[in-house]
Amino acid sequence: MGQVFEELLRRFSEMSNETSGEHYTPRDVVRLLVSLLFAEHREDLRGQGIIRSIFDPCCGTGGMLTIGKAYFREQINPDADIRLLGQELNAQTYAICKSDMLITGEDPDNIRHGSSLSEDQFQGQRFDYMITNPPFGVSWKSDEELVKAEARTAYGRFSAGTPRAKVTVERPLIEKQEILGAETEGIVRDKKGNPKPDPKLRDYARVPLTENIEDYYQREVEPHVPECWIDRKKDKVGYEINFNRYFYQYTPLRSLIEITDELLALERKSEGLLNAVLDL
Repeated sequence: MGQVFEELLRRFSEMSNETSGEHYTPRDVVRLLVSLLFAEHREDLRGQGIIRSIFDPCCGTGGMLTIGKAYFREQINPDADIRLLGQELNAQTYAICKSDMLITGEDPDNIRHGSSLSEDQFQGQRFDYMITNPPFGVSWKSDEELVKAEARTAYGRFSAGTPRAKVTVERPLIEKQEILGAETEGIVRDKKGNPKPDPKLRDYARVPLTENIEDYYQREVEPHVPECWIDRKKDKVGYEINFNRYFYQYTPLRSLIEITDELLALERKSEGLLNAVLDL
């Protein structure tokens, strides 16, 4: 049922010029994620008596859960006991996922409805694996206060900190003006007397999740650019994954001797070809 629903989503999204990936995670992407999830533990998961749980806090129609179990059984251990658990906010996809669990013989009570941020239906439970593709483009405003409240508790899920903020740093627009025959520079202001920002001088600051934005601004930004200000209406909150930090592997450059030897070898080869052409 989940595959049928996703195929309908894909087709209607194409007809309305939307990206189907905004509504669900393509199955090929899921298979890649699942293979990465189990890659480091394959040897430890072989043999008898293996019991593992897979949890998806934004499970949608359950694609990551069912593909995760199928991959585990086909590629790692066909005898393993895999428990699938998930939570979904959207009522339609939740119902489809629960129906899929019924059809495939899974426990439908392990699929629960509600927001994983503010209505944790698995509070206190632990899982062996968690895999998810959360709706990154969806605002968390409705859950923000509850998330921040839980972050203040010592054992809450968010006690490590909430996402960092990206703030917009503005600087005033400066224009040349002529006053009493003398040319000078002045700040351009709007009707309310507030300085207008210069888009060319606009900058951004990434504030760590443990920092207060105002304190960070006064300590790290304002001393260096006293005339600037931050536009709090443009704040963006979220995590950033630096792919270079985690996946880049440095490849040392070749030595000058190696490069020189290669150039000389190519030069000798080209001379030989030239001699062959001229029959020398």
